[in-house]
Amino acid sequence: MSNKIIEVQKIKINVTNINEKDYICISDIAKAKSDKSRAADVIRNWLRNRSTLDFLTTWEQIYNPNFKVFESEHFRKQVGLLTFTPSVTEWCERKKAIGMYSKMGKYGGINMIESKGWNWEIVKDEKEEIWKNPSVESYYLLNRWKLQNKKIFLDLGCGLGRHSILFGKNGFDVSCFDISQEAINRTKEWAENENLLFDYKVGDMIKLPYNDEQFDCIYCRNVISHTDTEGIKQIIKELYRVMNKNGECYITLGSKDTWGFKQENWPLIDENTRLRMEEGPEYKVPHFYVDYNLAKELFKDFKIINIHQEIDYYEKQDGVAESYHYHILIHKV
Repeated sequence: MSNKIIEVQKIKINVTNINEKDYICISDIAKAKSDKSRAADVIRNWLRNRSTLDFLTTWEQIYNPNFKVFESEHFRKQVGLLTFTPSVTEWCERKKAIGMYSKMGKYGGINMIESKGWNWEIVKDEKEEIWKNPSVESYYLLNRWKLQNKKIFLDLGCGLGRHSILFGKNGFDVSCFDISQEAINRTKEWAENENLLFDYKVGDMIKLPYNDEQFDCIYCRNVISHTDTEGIKQIIKELYRVMNKNGECYITLGSKDTWGFKQENWPLIDENTRLRMEEGPEYKVPHFYVDYNLAKELFKDFKIINIHQEIDYYEKQDGVAESYHYHILIHKV
């Protein structure tokens, strides 16, 4: 077991690694909402909420084969009763839950599992080549940002490095960021083979390890949507913080018109987020979706230069699938 501390919105939060899984201390978060003595009450009230129990049950059913579903129904039926005062210990012991644990002493508190990224380790051979080809709009952005004399570039969610390499070869100072160490390692290997020097960092986008107003331009294609609604809001705040005045950012987000959002057998985390259940590198990764009005609301602190929806078609064994994404170019004023 190992421990570290992260800081989110000036709040220090303990993260404990157990069996290669990171647990984030929600007791520390609760203390920020109230005084230290009432943190347990904040968590208890959170556990009494039906939406919380729905989320925890869904998570356990997906990741925990030993979870006692019948026992969780007993919890759910008591929601709203004044006598219902659940504890994390009771939830874990009676339901055989693994997504949270309770611990006393140093690094103690209530802990929940942290974010999850793509599984790049299974992307090999022909599939790898697909993810090494830059997207169509990246060439437009390259030309646009060169004409604007922008130079300091952040590839947010760099994956295997297709856009880092493109911008690096064209004279940009490139920073590569991803939650996956595997992605960073393979991007670095490719860059070194091309004699390119980049900055590399691994982490969660909700807390970017960069200075205020550090970047001229940021590219995040099909990246920031791998979280829920609250996560998206925090990531957008971070984008604003690390972007220079007059800086630009190009973002793509899944549309609520796409087939993925309409998969009713995929768990609904909140009104905008589903957990992807299709086998592949995105298996069990959350996907956040928007419509036009929600997209405008999310980026209200920026000037929206352009927003449009694109459709991609994919040939599948059972026919043709359609994938809808919003493409958004924003400017910090």
